[in-house]
Amino acid sequence: MRRACLRESVVLLAVGTAATIAFCAAGGDGKTAKLTSISTTQAFERSSQSVAQIYFNDFDDTPAGPEWSATKVSFTEKGDRPYLGDFLPNKEPVTLTLKNLPAHKLVRITFDLFLKRSWDGSSPIWGDTIWDMQLDDGRNLIHTTFCNCGFFNDNDEQAFPDTYPARPHIAWTGAAENRSLGCVQSWGGPDRTFDPSSVYHFDLTFPHSSGEIVFGFSSKMKGDLTKTFGLTNVRVQTLSDFVRHTDAELTRMWADLGAAQYPRFFTAQWNLIASGDAAVSFLERHIKERNDLSDSEIRDLLNEFRKTSGQPIDDPILMLISQGGAATTPINDALADSNFPEDKKEILTACKKLIERYPQSATDLRLQRARQLLQVIHTDAALKLAKQYAQ
Repeated sequence: MRRACLRESVVLLAVGTAATIAFCAAGGDGKTAKLTSISTTQAFERSSQSVAQIYFNDFDDTPAGPEWSATKVSFTEKGDRPYLGDFLPNKEPVTLTLKNLPAHKLVRITFDLFLKRSWDGSSPIWGDTIWDMQLDDGRNLIHTTFCNCGFFNDNDEQAFPDTYPARPHIAWTGAAENRSLGCVQSWGGPDRTFDPSSVYHFDLTFPHSSGEIVFGFSSKMKGDLTKTFGLTNVRVQTLSDFVRHTDAELTRMWADLGAAQYPRFFTAQWNLIASGDAAVSFLERHIKERNDLSDSEIRDLLNEFRKTSGQPIDDPILMLISQGGAATTPINDALADSNFPEDKKEILTACKKLIERYPQSATDLRLQRARQLLQVIHTDAALKLAKQYAQ
């Protein structure tokens, strides 16, 4: 049986309340926005897109065909929803192979990912439960961890929506649903019996031009190897041109890429990927820029946090944690301040412990995301720039 303890994490149960201090802008209520790589209709109109649907299957009436390396269709315990799976960890990737694609510059894939049982995310004790989505050319579109254990105090960390390894987000960050598939698991007694499940909706657009594409989906973990995943509502399209954005829009995406809040940074990351060479050119000019807060700005955040009452207090805490090691001294000063509210000191103590584990600055975090998007763009110029700014 797992023993609850004070989280040295991004979630802390405030004393005497049921309030949750979240290191994300979403998660846990099943009402989060869908992840999307398309920012505006205007951007697509500027691109004069020709879109061709290559593939779709929700596995309801149509079985999985030879395009899939595995064809078993299952149904959820709750709702009897069809999906391809279940797929166990530490196995060869499940692949989707599509041939004879028309001439194109981008591929867009949308799908729902079903995660069942107690995925342990980035837990220092029980993790890591890693999920990968790769292309046959070596690109890793998604390399992250997920957590279905947000009902525990001491196992509530995942890398998603960031690329693993990363400063963690709380369980179910970015999930379209959680605890909804009817996957019952018990840790002893009715009060410790839960539905550890989640559904993530992906909408990813990336550069690609060859006549064939192979997607690979896999997971890797240690310990309990009964934690599975499945796929449904899989749609693949080709797009004839890159998504075009104005310089002002690219500037906004670059700023959002360093944001602490989901879904701002994830959306910006995939919008830049869909811009292709234009994004690489923009990053070449701006990648050296820093976005760290000054010491006085960090102290202003602490003062804002001090004055808040009840919810929401996410933004100042998110921004504080995102500053990494630069926030340590201001936090120590706040903890030594006898006038700083004691319940908020407890939250700051949790923030400090997290920063000690992940001291990277806001600039470091944005650069990490920039390197990942450059690797997905995958042109020679993009890979060269990513390597130039590798840690």
